[in-house]
Amino acid sequence: MKKVILTLVLVFLVIPRLIWAQEEFRGIKWGIGITELQDMIPEETIQKPEPDIKYYTRKGEENKIGDIPINKIIYAFYKDKFWAATINFDNYSNYQSLLAGLISKYGKGYRPKRYSEEYNWFDIPSLNLGINYSDISKRGSVDYYYKPLSKQMREDRKKAGEKVKQGL
Repeated sequence: MKKVILTLVLVFLVIPRLIWAQEEFRGIKWGIGITELQDMIPEETIQKPEPDIKYYTRKGEENKIGDIPINKIIYAFYKDKFWAATINFDNYSNYQSLLAGLISKYGKGYRPKRYSEEYNWFDIPSLNLGINYSDISKRGSVDYYYKPLSKQMREDRKKAGEKVKQGL
């Protein structure tokens, strides 16, 4: 009986999580260099003064996920490598549909606050993933972060902080 339960756990919980390790987002491989992509357009509307992070949209991108209309997809590159993606959308019904799709694909997720419209998935092998929605602005986003580059960013910031600390 224990072997049957263990087998079921492996088949339904562990193996699917290994299979859905996402190596790309909408056909773009995580970590690929920006110079290898021809259809990216610099996104000038984002005002974040971080010299190592650049934002792009994609030429000809369809503003839909399935049948759900979205506003825009932003692609972020850290040191010119594909690091993060954000899907921006409006209205609560779109949030509910996107959340249902994420839960179907990745499992229940983690809800940090009981009464918030936010879920996170930290156990995906190569990604951190989250979805959030604001009742005030009536807008939300789905955010993907490639773990290896996120780790590199933290290490680079720590090194930069050490250099600053020496000068203080």
